[in-house]
Amino acid sequence: MTLWIDCAGKELAYLCMFNPPTIHYLPLHFIDNAKVEVYYSKDKAYIDHVNCSFCINNKQNRIRVVTRGRYDHIEAETRGKELIKMSQQFVDILNRDW
Repeated sequence: MTLWIDCAGKELAYLCMFNPPTIHYLPLHFIDNAKVEVYYSKDKAYIDHVNCSFCINNKQNRIRVVTRGRYDHIEAETRGKELIKMSQQFVDILNRDW
């Protein structure tokens, strides 16, 4: 899935891999309680995955932002911080009062 935020049109656009020729639009005022969820490795040195979760009309949704690959480790103190920061910026836009 690919997401875009249209701040001028106040919409969230998304393209799902199950329906590639169609872009769907959702008014941003339907979205609330957005937050970033970070899942670390047992030793907290690596990030396993990052999710953005939010409610659409009181229904909880979760989208995986990034997942650690089989041979690709996301170090929590370097690349992981940047991924979390970018995810938080996305969530902050969703949480604006539209």
